[in-house]
Amino acid sequence: MRAGVLGATGIVAAPQCICLPVTLWFELTEVAASERSSGKTYAEGRSLHLGAPIPEVARNLVVKGLDPLSRLRLRFLRA
Repeated sequence: MRAGVLGATGIVAAPQCICLPVTLWFELTEVAASERSSGKTYAEGRSLHLGAPIPEVARNLVVKGLDPLSRLRLRFLRA
């Protein structure tokens, strides 16, 4: 199932971008964050080091605003 993460470059949601690509059920296809990170690749936009490498599938995803996530069946948000 295609999935996206909202707030992907922040400290709360960034771990999901590391964990989702290794599951058998989800394919990380979209990452979204604030305007500050929008337009950058996930690797460029993520400002913190979590002690784990960024998965290849997430590394080159372009960080987008909220609209692209609306077409996905599954969206992850940590509040």
